[in-house]
Amino acid sequence: MAFSLDDFLSEASALKVEIIPPTETGLSQPIYIREMTASQRDQLQARSNVIVHEDGSTTIDMSSSKGAGAFMLSCCMVTDETGRERVFVKSEDPRLKKISGKLMDIITKRIREISGLTKEAKAEAKNE
Repeated sequence: MAFSLDDFLSEASALKVEIIPPTETGLSQPIYIREMTASQRDQLQARSNVIVHEDGSTTIDMSSSKGAGAFMLSCCMVTDETGRERVFVKSEDPRLKKISGKLMDIITKRIREISGLTKEAKAEAKNE
C-alpha cells in the first residue's frame, strides 16, 4: 500500500516533546517543551537574521530579534508530555516579561536544540 498524504501528515505533525528537569532550571517542577512546527520556525526566521552557509544550511541569529525568546516560549512551552496544550497562547503575554533572562536562555536553548536549530542538532541530523 502506498504512503498516503493523510499518513504522511499524521506522522509528520507528531512533534517531539522533552522535559527540562529542575536540576537544569533551579525550579521545583520540570518544564515541558516541544519542537517548533515548520510554520513557527518560518515566523521565527521572519523575526530574525537568517544566515545561509555555503553548504545551503541556515542559522538563525536571534541577537537582534526583539521578542524572539518570548515567541519561542509561547510556541513551545507545553503543559505536559503530550505536548497538546501550550502554557502561553501569545508571545505578548505579559507574564513572559517576568521570566528571568537566565531561565529564558536555558529554555530557548533547549527549544532550539529539539527543533534542530543549533549547529550541533543540524550536524547530528546529517549523521542519522
